[in-house]
Amino acid sequence: MGKVQVLPRRPPRSGMADLFLRHRQRLGLSRRALAGMADISPTTLDKIEQGKREPGVTVISRLGPILGPKFMEEAMALAREER
Repeated sequence: MGKVQVLPRRPPRSGMADLFLRHRQRLGLSRRALAGMADISPTTLDKIEQGKREPGVTVISRLGPILGPKFMEEAMALAREER
């Protein structure tokens, strides 16, 4: 029998990370495209979607008009839950 390759575990993403990823993909936007539209760093968006960084109010407010009211509603609900 061959060796079994063990892959490193990915840390679980936060609800906010999944929210950002889901809404970006729903619009068919790349990270770079969305970051450019929102005037934020693609690296920042990447870290948020990977769950390595929580978004601040500025990032959420810049993405809200692009990702839509459903995104804002869900983001506000998650922010309240995480307090």
